[in-house]
Amino acid sequence: MASDWNLGRLDLMILQSEVALLKIKEGNEAIIRSGVLGVDSVPFLLLQPSNQEVLTSLFFVDDARANAFPIPKICGDSEVLYAYVDKNRQEFCSRPNTV
Repeated sequence: MASDWNLGRLDLMILQSEVALLKIKEGNEAIIRSGVLGVDSVPFLLLQPSNQEVLTSLFFVDDARANAFPIPKICGDSEVLYAYVDKNRQEFCSRPNTV
């Protein structure tokens, strides 16, 4: 999988990371999408606060409608992405890593 992992555009990664940090500080989960544009499948990170740690799960989406950025008005429908994650949470979180 290493050859498929690409962070893409740094500006999109920074924007998502800033929003994710605020969500995590509020005790909410956050999603970060690879900043690569124009491809059908990119990696996502699901970040879940857990006490003083953040559990991370790497996942890909298999529904083109959910291949969106987690922040409204960037690209795609973030609500569809979050609904997709809710539906598939158990699968995505079966082997979380702590960072």
